[in-house]
Amino acid sequence: MIPSNRMIIFQHNDTKFLCLHKELKMLGIDSTAVIGHPIGAPLYLLKQVFLGKKVKYFVFRYINDSNSLVLAYLRYISEIILINFCKLLNIQIWWLCHNVDKETTSFYPKITKLRRQNVLRNANQIFTTNKLLVPFAKQTLKVENIDFLSLGYISGKLSEKFVSDEKINNQLRDWLHQKKGKNVKFLFCIGSPADKATHFKLINSFILKLNNIDNIYRWYGVVVGHPVNESKYIFNIPTKHYIDPKIILDFANYYYRVIDDYSISYSIFEAAEYNIPIITENYGILPDIIKYYKIGYVVESIEKFIESVGNEIAAENFNKFRNDNNWNMAAKKIALYYNR
Repeated sequence: MIPSNRMIIFQHNDTKFLCLHKELKMLGIDSTAVIGHPIGAPLYLLKQVFLGKKVKYFVFRYINDSNSLVLAYLRYISEIILINFCKLLNIQIWWLCHNVDKETTSFYPKITKLRRQNVLRNANQIFTTNKLLVPFAKQTLKVENIDFLSLGYISGKLSEKFVSDEKINNQLRDWLHQKKGKNVKFLFCIGSPADKATHFKLINSFILKLNNIDNIYRWYGVVVGHPVNESKYIFNIPTKHYIDPKIILDFANYYYRVIDDYSISYSIFEAAEYNIPIITENYGILPDIIKYYKIGYVVESIEKFIESVGNEIAAENFNKFRNDNNWNMAAKKIALYYNR
């Protein structure tokens, strides 16, 4: 076990950090995360130093934007100050790059570009969130100091923004029971509203095409997290909602997920945890991951996909994904670099 006398500070205090924090603690590594808005990161760093903590690393994560120009600019200035503090205090900078090619939210692209360049230029080490992203990251970011930290499944709600409403869950159960049948398939499309979430734009037409062409199965969709056009084939919960996992386990035949950037969607971890195949289309990195681990289908055409329906995905494929992508593996990779 590594002596816990040096600290790692993460830029965001969220559920993902807490999962990683738990595993790092088991390895004897002290970690904390900035509480409150990331603009306050320089003060948080100084506070830890004044408390006598021997901070060794600061980990940047998301470089998302704010819809306020003032806040966007202040965050840019805050990061410049933070990086200078790190240099002054001999603290190494890591970047856990969740989004290789672009940020999920960017209201002011020029400021976002400057911020990404600033972190990239000063990062001692960069990590993607999957090994298949490393070659693309090296090509895109044009640096070699890139490795990966595979994240993992999170039990329970991802954040407080996901509302848990039993009334809605019961309505969903009733609808699924009404539609359920021997020749019925359910697609679950669950996520957060974002420009990269292409599945919300495609799900209606995808299910309609399936029902127009497939002569064996009737297809229905459960769409959660974003409003979609009304359809007799879709049950839509337009806001962030925490579905009872038992509903997913009892009814979901597939996850439908299409992300147009080079980031790892959390629903991959959830689908793999439940042994549910993922259906995607040719956008971003997700098709590469599905093909590599053989945990779903990349739709080349509706006809070809329908022909593949019924082909079982081997349980060991999901096991392989889970063994490669979990919080313990991420913590061990951090420990490897921490101890250098």
